[in-house]
Formats: sequence, C-alpha cells, structure tokens
Amino acid sequence: MPSSDDPTPPPQGAAPSSDGGLRKFKVVSDGLTATISLDASWVAKPFMHAVVKTTVVKLNKRANTEPVAVEYLERVEVDGEPVPLPDASTTVAQLVPVAAKQVTLTFGEAPPPQLKFVVHSGAVEFTITLDARFMRKSFVDAVVKPFVTLYNRRANLTTTWEECIEAHIDGVKREGSFRSESQKSAYHFLGRHPAHVELFFSWEAVAEAAKKRPPHQGLRFKVAMPSGADLEQKEKELVFDHRELNAADAQELARQLEEASPLKVLRRLYLTHNDIRDAGVAALARVLTREQAPELKRLHLGHNRISNEGALALATHLNPSPNLDQLFLDHNWIGEAGALALAMALEAETLVVAQLQLHANPGITPAACTRLHAFPDCNVVIDENAKELVEKQKPLFDQCEPVPLHAGFPGK
Repeated sequence: MPSSDDPTPPPQGAAPSSDGGLRKFKVVSDGLTATISLDASWVAKPFMHAVVKTTVVKLNKRANTEPVAVEYLERVEVDGEPVPLPDASTTVAQLVPVAAKQVTLTFGEAPPPQLKFVVHSGAVEFTITLDARFMRKSFVDAVVKPFVTLYNRRANLTTTWEECIEAHIDGVKREGSFRSESQKSAYHFLGRHPAHVELFFSWEAVAEAAKKRPPHQGLRFKVAMPSGADLEQKEKELVFDHRELNAADAQELARQLEEASPLKVLRRLYLTHNDIRDAGVAALARVLTREQAPELKRLHLGHNRISNEGALALATHLNPSPNLDQLFLDHNWIGEAGALALAMALEAETLVVAQLQLHANPGITPAACTRLHAFPDCNVVIDENAKELVEKQKPLFDQCEPVPLHAGFPGK
C-alpha cells in the first residue's frame, strides 16, 4: 500500500491536482491500521485499486485470518460518515476529501459460489445463474444485457439495454441513480440472496407497478364459483388452474371462502399457473386454517410469482394449517428468507404437510435447503432432489388429475 510506513512510495513528480493533489489519511479495516500518502497521480487512480486492493493485500498477509477480496467490500466510511460504495471508475479524489483523516473499510463474508434468481419484465421471465466471474461484472453486463437478448428473442422486440431505467430486488427499488448504481458489480447490486429481479423499461411500467389495485378484478368472469351452501357442504375440489387470476381475484376468492366457512368437505384447491402473488396468498392463508378448512389436503400454488413475503404469510397465517398431504409452491420467487420462514413453521408444527414442493425457486440457498430437510415427517422437494423424487413417486403424480407439472412462463 502506498503509505508512510511502506518502503515503496507511489510515483512522484506528477503535477498537483486542482484540489491540492496530496492525500494523507489512515486506513482502518478489521484491526489493521495503516497511514497512506497519495500524490496527485495516485489520487487520480480508482479508489478500488489505490486503497481497497492494497488494503486487501495487507489483510491477507496476516496469519490465522480468513482471506478477504475486493469483491467483499460492503461499507466505506470517511471520518466516520458512510459514503456510497465506489464503482470501478470512482477515483480517490472523488471519494476522499483533502481534509479527510480516516477511511474505514468493512468487508463482508465471501460471496456464494453462484447466484441464481428469476429476472422478469412484464409477463416474460427467465432464470439467470451468475458464477464468480459474472458476479464481478457490472449489473448491466451480467444481468440486464443477457436478459434483454433473451427478452427480444421471446417477445420479438428490439428493446435495448439502455432503455432499462429501474430495477427492483425482491420487490424493493434499488436506492440511488440506476445509471450509476447498475455499473457496480452484480454481487454488490443484488446482495447475497436475491430471489427475483424486476426490470423496468419505461416510466409507464414503473407507475403501473406502483398502482394499488382495486379490491376486485372480476373473479366471476374468470371462474364458476359454487354457491356458499355448496362450498360449505358439497364441494370437495376447486380447480382454478390457468385462469389468469391476479392478486385481487385471489382476495375475492378468499372472501367468498371465508363467508362459506367452515368448509367442511373441501379437500383440494388447485391454483397453479396464475398470478396471485404475495397479496393473494396472504388472503388465502387466513381463510384456509385448520379451523376453517379442516379437511383440506392439497393446496397447489405453483407458478404464481410468490416471493419471500408470500411464503412468510403462509408460515404466519396458515396457523395452524390443516393436515396437508401436499403444499405446492414450485416455480415461484421464494428465496432464503421465505424458505426459512416455512422451516420455522414446520419446526413449530403450525404448518403440517407431508409433501412440500419448492423446486424451481432459484433463490433458495443451500443453508435453507439443509434446514428444510431436517424434518423427517415432511418430504421437501427442492431442486437438488426434485428429479429423483418425481421419478420415484410418478404413480402419485399420475393420480393428481388436474395438476400440470410442466415448466413454463406465466401467461404462456
């Protein structure tokens, strides 16, 4: 590291910059303190190279410590005040004022070997996997550009990556200017455990996503709902797969089920390949408890764009659940937080289910998989064992008459 206590100082003789050129400050990181002096030529270099990289070299020379890498940088403080994480082009002069006394660097855990998540825009979605090399690329290069290429092939359009104006990670808008933030590494932009990423290519799409939907979108025009008396006393099965139901429709369905409760004979509720999302799942969870639907055995919610929030709603509101034979949540956007919430409900025995389908939720991490497999009374199907289990239990799936198991895109 170029510093007063380093025998190899930075090159000298460069013309001073307009802000004084020289920077002299302490760098503090994980017990390491070093004083660094940078002349004008080094002040003009990228902060990640001049300060972070050289700090990483010193940190990794210490014995009996976990190695760190530039990509692990999580926080930068200048004189105790946090500053935005620099991208690859941010210079020392842009980040560290002339009068600065101390720069503190905080490094996090090593990134996972890969990130796997769903990326979507409108009705088109794809699963993207980033290895260590692509995690180091900018978010634009690693995610936006590949998605646009696939999007254009599927939608037969000519959208360009420059048209992307906003991104939401697991439903949360990324803070700061998208243009500058998206030039940071994909790992820094996405975080450790993204489950789904939504890209926006117009301000109209952003405004549409922010709208609050009306409470009811016309369920009666999409499905033939039985009468309240039939729901309570007669209907053993409701098959609403592939009906283009949205969250408002699911909320209306929940309202009608609640009015007819207790649902004394309902055993199977099929809602795969719709778009009911987290709000719809939360509404249904509240009316499908053991008290209100005591005989329910199969609840199929695959292909519905359900994220961590929806999984948490199931774990919280389906309490206690009926004694389910099957709870299908495959092909959704559930990540580590949602999977752990379901695991906690299984552990507390508020969620009782013989078979829990969670495959094709790319954001579920190995740690969450391990936690879910800890319950011998629940057969959990995740990507790592989905193929083997489907083959083993093929006769069981063959008996599930209205349940499509093929993969596909919403709205396909």
